[in-house]
Amino acid sequence: MNLKISGPLVMLNVPDVPEAVAWYENIGFETQRTNQQWEPDDEINWAFISCGNAELMLNARASDAVANSAVTLYFNVEDCDKFFDYLKDRVEVLYEPSSQFYGMRDFEIRDLNGNSLIFGQNLDVPV
Repeated sequence: MNLKISGPLVMLNVPDVPEAVAWYENIGFETQRTNQQWEPDDEINWAFISCGNAELMLNARASDAVANSAVTLYFNVEDCDKFFDYLKDRVEVLYEPSSQFYGMRDFEIRDLNGNSLIFGQNLDVPV
């Protein structure tokens, strides 16, 4: 069997989708669509956002869902330091750009719902 699979496309469960959309738009993501396209009278409870080739879905967390559903997302960026300079005053920084033993230069931030986002660029030679 030859399956062609791409992705993954990550869906983050968040307590407030419009607030999460605003937060991600503040760091450069753009909203592509929301559930209001097919449910125009409903509140926004789902959104599809993107920045370059990075795509995320934001989904309203069910009230009985685990309160801390934090995940870590790793994004590849072209210029880690330049992107950090763009974000650093807008977000909670967990660690600043640093060259890693696994051949990446990356930094980590936390979004408004406790999810960890790491942005890294490939180094030519691992350190």
